[in-house]
Amino acid sequence: MMKTMIMMAAAAIALVAGNAQAQNYGTVENFYRANIDVDNSQYAGRAVNPGYWLVSQAQWADVDSRWTGGGYVRLGISSWESDNTQGGGIPLKDWALAYAKTIGADVVIYSIHTGDKYDWTQHDVAFYARTQQGASLNRLNNSQATTAMNRLQDAFGRPRVSSVWYNQNNDTYNWVGPKFHRQMSQSATQFMSEIAPWLS
Repeated sequence: MMKTMIMMAAAAIALVAGNAQAQNYGTVENFYRANIDVDNSQYAGRAVNPGYWLVSQAQWADVDSRWTGGGYVRLGISSWESDNTQGGGIPLKDWALAYAKTIGADVVIYSIHTGDKYDWTQHDVAFYARTQQGASLNRLNNSQATTAMNRLQDAFGRPRVSSVWYNQNNDTYNWVGPKFHRQMSQSATQFMSEIAPWLS
């Protein structure tokens, strides 16, 4: 009898632990639908540093097409509605980025807009992974990098940069932030992965 009770207790603990693990990423994970046309397993477990973009509903289709047409695949989308009186109108950025690392996504696109219910907000989160084609882009010259970056800035309603320059010594792209006027630097690999959809 004692042995049976111990086994039941252990099973209950395991069940609770399993449920806790499944809830690590909250609604972002609970409502995630994987893209059945993509082998998600080849991306899961990769070491990634995901980029995050908050876009409007009107921008969604264009941004999605640029990523999927610029050397990336859409791993899946998570969509749900939340009650604004319970804080549902705030993007769950940290959960989205954490889940992106779990599934190996390089980019997260997040959009919130008015839901079907009164005083509820619709959340749409798409996850993208860079393909081998997207990872092997050649380095851009300064003019190309500046043009592509300003296309990206325009797409998200951000002020343009005056110039982007490539530093061959440490393989980085650099620019002065148009808002706070601080010099920014990013590894060429990361810069190219984020700028790829705006090359044309």
